[in-house]
Amino acid sequence: MTISLGMFTILIWVSIIGSALLMLTIFGYFIYELRKNKIW
Repeated sequence: MTISLGMFTILIWVSIIGSALLMLTIFGYFIYELRKNKIW
């Protein structure tokens, strides 16, 4: 069972974009919580 190069590239890009979106969501929520609690 072989996976074509295009499919493999798409899977890599999906994982990269997915992880980036996840980190951005967590980072944004963290900043939102800080501003809501007025720590800084």
